[in-house]
Amino acid sequence: MGLLAFTSLLVMSATPSPVPMPGEAEARRFTDAFERGEALYSKGDYGAAIALFKEADRMKVTPEVAFDLARSFEKLGDVAFTVLYDRLYLARAPDASDATEVSGRLRRVLARAEDEGVGFLEVFAPGATGLVINGRAFAEPPAALFLAPGEYVIEAAFRSGPKKQRVNVSLGEVKTLWLEPVRPPMVKADEAPGDAVSVRTPGAAPP
Repeated sequence: MGLLAFTSLLVMSATPSPVPMPGEAEARRFTDAFERGEALYSKGDYGAAIALFKEADRMKVTPEVAFDLARSFEKLGDVAFTVLYDRLYLARAPDASDATEVSGRLRRVLARAEDEGVGFLEVFAPGATGLVINGRAFAEPPAALFLAPGEYVIEAAFRSGPKKQRVNVSLGEVKTLWLEPVRPPMVKADEAPGDAVSVRTPGAAPP
C-alpha cells in the first residue's frame, strides 16, 4: 500500500493577502515537514522520514501522518511502533476505506503476540523529554513495546524531574497509559507550578 494522498491544509483566497493569516506559518511548517518526510520515505530513508513525520505530528494531528509513521516503522521491522501508529490511524480515521484491512492486520499481529506469551503496552506522555520502560530508554514519547505479563515501572522525565508510574501488563492485553504534566490545583502566588502526573487509559488515541 502506498502512502496516503496528502490533502492541502491551507485554504487560499482568490486575492492573496500581503499579511500572513494566524496559523499560516505553522501550517506551512507542517506541510514542509510532511512533504520532506514523504520524499525521504520514497527514497528508503525511513529513519529520517520518521523524524520528520513526528515533527509534523506534533504540529497537527492527522490520520495521514499516523499512517505514514506506521508504514515507516513497518519498513524498519519495528512491530510495536507499527501497531501503535496503526491504532492511532484507526482512531483518527475510523471510516477510512482501508480501516477493515488495517484492523485485520492488527488483530493478526496481536493474536500472534498472545501466542508468544506477551502483551502490548503503549505509553503517551505529552511534554516528557524521555521515557524508560523495563530498562529501555525512549528519547521521546510515545513509547510502544511487547512485554511478558507482569508489573512494570514507567519513568517519565518532566521539567520538575522524573515521575514514576506502575502498570500491569496481561497476556494478550493492549494497555494504553497516559502520563501528563498537569497544573497543581492550588499554588501560592509567588510559586511557579510544577509538574504532576495524571494517569488514564482512554484507548489508542489522544483525546
